[in-house]
Amino acid sequence: MFEFAVAAAIGLYLLVCVVIWRTQRWAMYRPWRFLIDPRLCAVNDVELVNIHPSTTEKLYVWHRAPAVAGAPVLVYFDGNRGNIAIWNRRWRRIAASGAGFIALSYRGYGGSTQQPYEGGLHEDADHAWAWAEQHYAREQLALHGFSMGTGFATKLASRLKDVPLILEAPYTSITDVVQNLLPIFPVRFLWKDRIETKKWIKHVEAPVMIAHGTRDTIVPISHGRRLFRRARKPKVFHTFRKCNHLNMLSAGLYEKIWAFLEYQPPISQQGAMVEAEKTFRMEKV
Repeated sequence: MFEFAVAAAIGLYLLVCVVIWRTQRWAMYRPWRFLIDPRLCAVNDVELVNIHPSTTEKLYVWHRAPAVAGAPVLVYFDGNRGNIAIWNRRWRRIAASGAGFIALSYRGYGGSTQQPYEGGLHEDADHAWAWAEQHYAREQLALHGFSMGTGFATKLASRLKDVPLILEAPYTSITDVVQNLLPIFPVRFLWKDRIETKKWIKHVEAPVMIAHGTRDTIVPISHGRRLFRRARKPKVFHTFRKCNHLNMLSAGLYEKIWAFLEYQPPISQQGAMVEAEKTFRMEKV
């Protein structure tokens, strides 16, 4: 009887390992695949652009030019769930400051074709950067990654050398995150899309800003701190007390970003910023 119980336990363990192997990309990438017109998200002057170099595929970005000459343009890489349309508050915050953004809708997300996987998403990031450089001076651009997107932003920054990098709720690697969730399983041997931010951040030569909430239960703040220790100077770490994985926006994240980029929104934009803040608070309520 004991031998049967042991054999059953081993069999169940191996079965779970097979399930992890077979379903990991389904669990990791949770896109909203449908195309959303940015005009439906109450953000003015945003255009939907297909930037894929092939005529048979689609890779969309939301693009809003800065309202202020010379203001920063954030090349933004999103997290793993939904699509960029869920961040209408984020886009209004940026627009209200007079800055611009180029927000990538990864393959499989928000109308973009093909299936998401790590190598393909790095290619998407390269396409987004190439498009950004075609339209803006390099010194005007900054890379901004959120959650899953911090890995793609970091690898890109490690190659570009001179482009500021902003990491919002970053992780050391996807395998580290999943291993913490499934500690008794050999995730490090089973996981395909590892996205090892901790390897690339050592090679980023531009200024780095890391922002992390103390109540982040999805990616604990310890990940951000370990990355900060590995990053080169100049670097800055912002701790958002009582913030979780998603709500640093309401705690002054973009004020920290503008200071990091040495951008002061002009007085002419302050009215728009106040209105954006009112709208944000109304939505929050």
